[in-house]
Amino acid sequence: MNGLVEIHDHTSLEQFRITWDELWHQTSSKSFCSSYAWFSAYAHHFLPENSLRVMVVSVNGKTLGIVPLVIRPVQTRVGTLRMLTYPYCRWGSIDRPIGPHPTATIMLALRHLQRSPADWDFIDLREIRDTGGNHSRLSNSMRQAGLAFRQRNWESLSTVNCDTDWWEYWANRPASLKEHAAAMYRNVSRQGEIELIRQRDATPQSQVRSRQHESSMGRRQNPISGIDLWTQFEAIADLPHKDLAFLREIHPKASQLGMADLTVLRVDGKPVAAGYGFQSAGDVLNYWLSDGIGPTKSVRTLLTEMLLQDSFARGDRQVLLRGDEYPERVDWETDHIQSGRFTHFSTTSPRAQALRFNQFIRRFSRNEEQTSAERNSQPKSDLGQFPRLHVAG
Repeated sequence: MNGLVEIHDHTSLEQFRITWDELWHQTSSKSFCSSYAWFSAYAHHFLPENSLRVMVVSVNGKTLGIVPLVIRPVQTRVGTLRMLTYPYCRWGSIDRPIGPHPTATIMLALRHLQRSPADWDFIDLREIRDTGGNHSRLSNSMRQAGLAFRQRNWESLSTVNCDTDWWEYWANRPASLKEHAAAMYRNVSRQGEIELIRQRDATPQSQVRSRQHESSMGRRQNPISGIDLWTQFEAIADLPHKDLAFLREIHPKASQLGMADLTVLRVDGKPVAAGYGFQSAGDVLNYWLSDGIGPTKSVRTLLTEMLLQDSFARGDRQVLLRGDEYPERVDWETDHIQSGRFTHFSTTSPRAQALRFNQFIRRFSRNEEQTSAERNSQPKSDLGQFPRLHVAG
C-alpha cells in the first residue's frame, strides 16, 4: 500500500531529519545541496513561512524517498503567481528526489499533485541536470501522471574536465586569457608572495599553494595549521547579510562531511579574494568567486587560475563554474552542461492559464518573426532577373 505525507512547515520537517539523512546517504551521485542540512538552512533563510511542500513517499510502510518542493511567489505579466518548484538559490539547488529509488518516488509524488487540490498556480522545475537520466525520468513521470508540460533549456554551466594534466589544459586556453592572467600575476606579485589556501574538511590544516614564480606552479606545499580560514573568508566576502548567515550555518556541516570547498587568496599574508562551493567524489561546483579588495581589485582571473590548477593537482574529476556575473568563465571551460526546465500550468488557476496563453502568443509571434526573417534572407529566384520572352504566333 502506497502512502504520502506532505510537509508544509519547518517544525514538521524536523521530525523527518533522521529519515532524510538515511535516504541521502543512499542517494546515488549525492551532493551537499541535497542534504537535510542544506535544505533546512535554505528554508530558514530564503523562504517565507509555510512555503514547504515536501512529500515523503512510502510503499508498504517503508519510506521510499523524499521530494523536496517549495512554493515561491513570482512576478509575471498577469500578476503574482504561486510557483511550485524544486529549491534553488545562488548557493545551490536540488533537482531530483532524495533516496535510492528516484523514479518511483517522483512518479508517486506527481500523481499525488495531479489528484490533489492545487494550492499553486504552476509547477516550474528548474535547473534540472540530465545526469543519471534525470530529464527522461522527470518527463516520463509527468506524462504518466497526466501533467501536460513544456520542456525548455534553463542554464548552461561551464565545465572544466580535469582528465589531462594542468599544462596541457593551460596550453589550450585562449591567448587573451593567458596574457591577462600573466599580466595580473606580475602586477599582484609586486605586492608580495601570492598563495592560495583551500580547505574542504573540518581539520585545522589547509593546503597552501604558492605562486611565487612559474617553476613553483603545480607544487603543493606542506599543509599548514592555525589559520582560521572562515574568519578570513568572512572578513573579505562582499556578500549580502542573508547569504553570509546562510553560509555561516551550513559551512560547519559541509566541512564535517568533507564536502565544503572554501578558498582564500592571500598576498603577503593578507586575504584579498575568496571563493566558495561544494565538492563530492571529485566533482566541484564553484558557486561564488570574489573580485578582490583594495589595491588587488579585479584578481578573479588569478584566483580562478590557481583554484583550477589546484584541482588538477588534487585529482578532481571536474570543476563547474557558474554565476551570471562571471561571463569570463566560458574562456576556462572545456565543455558545458545544459540544465533543463519543466513547466506545467494548473488547469484550475485562471491566472496560470492566462500566463500560459500569453506565453503561447509570444512564442508564436517569435516563430512568425523568425520564419519571416528566414524567408527574406533566402536568395531570390533566378526567374524575374531576366526579361520574359514574348513569342509571336
